[in-house]
Amino acid sequence: MVKTVSKTRNAPLEGEIRIKATQLRPGVHVRLPIPWMEHHFMLNSFVITDEEQARQIAALNLPDLFCAVTRCKVLPLPVPEEAPPAPDAARIAEDARLAALALVQMAEKVERTKVMAELRERLDKAQKQFVGASKSVGGALNSFDKNPKESIREVSHVSSESAASFLADPDSAIVLIAEKGHDEGPAAHALSVMTLALLLGKQARLPESALHTLGIGALLHDIGKQGINPSILRNTERNRHEEAIYATHCALGHASVQRVGGYRLRSLKPSCITMSTSTERDSPIISRARPFTSPRVWLPSPIVSTS
Repeated sequence: MVKTVSKTRNAPLEGEIRIKATQLRPGVHVRLPIPWMEHHFMLNSFVITDEEQARQIAALNLPDLFCAVTRCKVLPLPVPEEAPPAPDAARIAEDARLAALALVQMAEKVERTKVMAELRERLDKAQKQFVGASKSVGGALNSFDKNPKESIREVSHVSSESAASFLADPDSAIVLIAEKGHDEGPAAHALSVMTLALLLGKQARLPESALHTLGIGALLHDIGKQGINPSILRNTERNRHEEAIYATHCALGHASVQRVGGYRLRSLKPSCITMSTSTERDSPIISRARPFTSPRVWLPSPIVSTS
């Protein structure tokens, strides 16, 4: 397998020396002076792990290789004084084996590259959805006291749209939660809680109407914090008095939703979803549980219901 060496790559970088394939052995660093998609290795620059890998590099038939000596575990072999012998039957068979192996590994590399490109595309799409939804939720939470009906309509819309997109690609949704859920404010946190709740609801085979209600409850689960002094919310070492005030955000959230005239989040049959507005540490609600009638899953018993 003969490769065309790019002129721009066929020059040693700082700290590199030019070597031949005959100098390769395990522990030697090597850089391949060809494009990444023209060889079957996962990296262009790496330390050789074993003799088989050294033979595979030699089978590329590159006129020159490059070695960063400081990255080597052992130094390259000296240049052989004698010319290599003419290929015999065993050498020809070995070259054929290496060529066939390279074809298989190249096909696997192409497939992995395709999968990764698809994953990146899906993640980009989910991220755009997450950012847009986060802005909508942030606006709805900030304006809840002034215009609660409109805020609930907005989170209802976000719940519907997000249920369709995030549930269709749960892997990307989980990645976004890990990246954004803790560091990008209350709206991102609310979206993270909603997404996890919807994923659990889908796993429990809940109907679409239940998922929608669950999503709204999750997005509003911290709405009671709007009535608490921000200095208490930000304080990670609250005293007992401040902790007592902080704990009231559950009741405050319930009262805020109940004050919304003309709009009511309806409960859903015996297997309805009820959403607690608190999953705080040391909360007594975590010690109580109520089952769904179908399917058989358990969630914390609610202190505040969406009904």
